[in-house]
Amino acid sequence: MAQWSLDLAQYILELVDDDWRTFDVIQDGFAVNELWQKEKARMHVVRQAAFKIHRSAKKVRMR
Repeated sequence: MAQWSLDLAQYILELVDDDWRTFDVIQDGFAVNELWQKEKARMHVVRQAAFKIHRSAKKVRMR
């Protein structure tokens, strides 16, 4: 399910913003998710990455 959600997020990002790969917070979030799937990241690290992405999304939405 986690891999599917990453694939879906990447697909959607490609549709709405073709330079999304330049955002470090998104790249970091994807990397943490992939590590978590391999049981190489603790849940705390995953949550912190999610919080960073959420803060960034709120900033973009407010523009």
